[in-house]
Amino acid sequence: MARVGINPFYGQRYVGEYVPITMVVITHIPSVEGYYQEAIEIAEISLRSMARHAGEDFQLLVVDNGSCNEWRTRLLQLPYVDQYLLLRYNIGKMDAQKLAFGLVHTPIVGYSDPDVLFYPGWLSAELEVLQVFPEAVLVGGYPVVSLFEHFSIQNRISPPYYYDIVRLTYDDFPKEWIRDHLIATGTSPKHYYEAHKDAPVAYIERLGIKAWLHGHHMQFIGWTEPIRYYLPQGYGLLMGQAKGLNYALDAAGCLQLTTYDRVVKHMGNHLDGELRKEIKTMGLYYKE
Repeated sequence: MARVGINPFYGQRYVGEYVPITMVVITHIPSVEGYYQEAIEIAEISLRSMARHAGEDFQLLVVDNGSCNEWRTRLLQLPYVDQYLLLRYNIGKMDAQKLAFGLVHTPIVGYSDPDVLFYPGWLSAELEVLQVFPEAVLVGGYPVVSLFEHFSIQNRISPPYYYDIVRLTYDDFPKEWIRDHLIATGTSPKHYYEAHKDAPVAYIERLGIKAWLHGHHMQFIGWTEPIRYYLPQGYGLLMGQAKGLNYALDAAGCLQLTTYDRVVKHMGNHLDGELRKEIKTMGLYYKE
């Protein structure tokens, strides 16, 4: 049978408003029981806080990695998600990132796990660091003491990277941030201190803007091309290799930073009373 007419979209281009930033979130909620009992509520709060508190325009792409119907039904109702990629099966976090980043056509890409709480102005703060330190490939918003140990770049900084470097100690790091990180990850305070008390804590400063000298895998923004280039394959591994991109960037001598103020927070898979109170105070329990 011959074709009738010509496809009306032939040769046409997208003419919507240009937004230079794409945020990618990967979700995997296979059930609403056990470990995942609060996962839908936490993911909703995370996405809602991201959208409401950015302070800048961005596109939001959510990749669902084979979740249950309860989450997919709710996900498709959320008004601030611009694009969806729904996978029938869980292909693993790293491979889902590889797939998602390959679809991004904006110069800046960001990523977040679905259990991150975003504070007001989080994106503006991360963009400011990226603009003041354009040689950095990646900027996160969640300072963590233990991450200073994973990357050697701070010991290899040389021209043309000119900064003021300030070296501190574990005891100089904000105690509230350490406490919140231990609660979210279920880590023993004593064990954490013994393991990381000698961490090479440091920040750099330029034009009055400070940034901690480490990157993060949980939440970040950065330049799309190098992030896409250095992100390793996951080879089907469902979990693990979370710091694969950070290690690859470090091995290549790429600078990774984190905002000096904490602009996001790790919620984990359980909302305790204190965290629920904070979320309620921020007005994030309102459902669209």
